Amino acid sequence: LTLAEDRGGDQAVVNLKNQPLKFFGGKANTAEKRSKIVAKVNSRALEDFIDSSSEVYVMPHIGTDMDALGAAIGVLEMAIAKKKKASIVLDFDHVDQTCQKVLNMLNQEYIKLLEYIIDPQEALDEINSDSLLVIVDHHSIAQTIEPKLLDKTKHIVVIDHHRRIDNVLSEVLINYV
Repeated sequence: LTLAEDRGGDQAVVNLKNQPLKFFGGKANTAEKRSKIVAKVNSRALEDFIDSSSEVYVMPHIGTDMDALGAAIGVLEMAIAKKKKASIVLDFDHVDQTCQKVLNMLNQEYIKLLEYIIDPQEALDEINSDSLLVIVDHHSIAQTIEPKLLDKTKHIVVIDHHRRIDNVLSEVLINYV
């Protein structure tokens, strides 16, 4: 029931033993169902987690598109404003065409931003148990650029605007899906 409500509340979820969840219905705009209070509470909680972390890593989904990159830049800017060391974890070999064009343009016009983008291996080498990992624009291990990062820290926040799926990352500080 909670899963159906989290996905907009206008659908049925069928959960049969040893089978994947099946969803029926679902035409509501879930963004309209979210209250401003919940958004405000989560943004303050994220701010507190950024304050208490040693550094912040932001990871969009594999096949990064513009909304994932935009979300990552937004969280990066929050961390920078809090004077934290921050990085976006990005696999340049797996970004969509539009995102690649923007990254190429940034490389020529806004080089400073690219200094904050690191590859997954560099993130694995740097992240530690006091680091905050913010997952943006997805909430499933299968969509994660580098799943091993999830094992390196227990300080994980998930921010996503998509409908909730059945293999959600668990044991996170905030799960704002």
